[in-house]
Amino acid sequence: MDTISYTAARSHLAKIMERVCEDHSPVIITRSKAASVVMLSLEDYEALQETTYLLRSPNNARRLTDAMAELEQDSWQEKKLLERSSFLPGVLGKTTCTSRKPTRKL
Repeated sequence: MDTISYTAARSHLAKIMERVCEDHSPVIITRSKAASVVMLSLEDYEALQETTYLLRSPNNARRLTDAMAELEQDSWQEKKLLERSSFLPGVLGKTTCTSRKPTRKL
């Protein structure tokens, strides 16, 4: 992870932002009399948020860890996924309701 001063970051902001987004490499911006900050692309930030969300549940974290271990050991099995139309005929693109308010779009 690169480190740059606040003054240098301000002078080259557009270039630094472009590099952070293209290289997916965060940059630490230091300040002389204040705490440092990290510049991170929105895409990388959202990925971190999603990972944090998925690992928040101990059961889900265990399942993900087990799945990654299976991949590393080549002990995984390929499975064919069902097409949506095979089990939800005629509802593609419609909002489903499980209560008084819509919950998700299919």
